[in-house]
Amino acid sequence: MSSIQIEEHPHAVLLRLAKGVTSPINLALVNDLAAAIADIKQHHKGVVIAGGDKFFSIGLDIPTMIKTSPEEFSEFWNAFNQLLFDIYTLPMPTICAMRGNTIAGGTVLALTCDYRYGADNGKKMGLNEIKLGVPIPYLTSLTLPRLASDHAVREIIYGGEFFSFDIAHKDGLVDNIYPAAEVEARALEKVSSIAQHPKAAFQTMKATHIEAVVEAYLKNHKTKNAVFADMMFAEPARSKMIAAAENF
Repeated sequence: MSSIQIEEHPHAVLLRLAKGVTSPINLALVNDLAAAIADIKQHHKGVVIAGGDKFFSIGLDIPTMIKTSPEEFSEFWNAFNQLLFDIYTLPMPTICAMRGNTIAGGTVLALTCDYRYGADNGKKMGLNEIKLGVPIPYLTSLTLPRLASDHAVREIIYGGEFFSFDIAHKDGLVDNIYPAAEVEARALEKVSSIAQHPKAAFQTMKATHIEAVVEAYLKNHKTKNAVFADMMFAEPARSKMIAAAENF
């Protein structure tokens, strides 16, 4: 799996996005990560998802996206959203360990985990979808209000700005801040600690905790995903995506 590195640890596994410096999210990365998640679900007790020092992920691979047909994009978009849902509903503890910038789709991916740990190195996260003329993914719109206040959520999704992990911590999106060199070790410690509890009890409590989000997502995700795909190929998003690709 060229896009993903897998590191085995006691009681947990670390999945590292490792597609160059920025790990842009495209169908290849989604498929690699989905395969790894499917294996983890069968053979492990917990997972940490990590990235690089400069970027956890820069977000969607916009230069690739603008070259796809509507049918090809729908294939990618449905696969990406299924991956997000699969991580969100994993019956085990999950943490996103962010040492690098976690941009747009990178933040979307991070928000599927039970916890997010960030580095104290000035790196940023955020959702700039509104500036590109598209909405945030439906699952993200369901999970954000469970983490942050309504005021914070409105600023995040309507403003489209990137903000430091420190600010994200104050808003509730990041659970803990550590020195960059410690972020992944701390995440592994936390996951391993939870993973040693009785499995059935954890699975039951997590399923109950996320039940309302899961129910809403399963009811509406096909319609919401189609709306996003339609907007992706309409103006003004199309022109904005082409412009963004030039600076990618």
